[in-house]
Amino acid sequence: MSVKEAISLFRFYQQSNHRKRTADSYRFLLQHFESLYSDRDLDSIKPDEIYHFLEQMTKTLSKSTRRLRYAQLKAFFLCSSAHKKNNADTIVMRREGYRTPA
Repeated sequence: MSVKEAISLFRFYQQSNHRKRTADSYRFLLQHFESLYSDRDLDSIKPDEIYHFLEQMTKTLSKSTRRLRYAQLKAFFLCSSAHKKNNADTIVMRREGYRTPA
């Protein structure tokens, strides 16, 4: 599944199951993620690429916002992975978690 398809499915899921404000919160992160990786397959994105993406996106933000962006991206991968394989334990983020500096 391409990143563009996965984001589209995730947005549809959010519209069905979450408040508008929650979906709006994800929009900023997912727009940037899609702009970088839209034509790639979701499984081809490596954990270090995700780490560098999050570092670039959150380098000037507070610790709590960095953690929020990590949780949002993790939820996206979890939902996409569960949709694709119907198994929530195959998330790519779990292999190498994103850690913020202390």
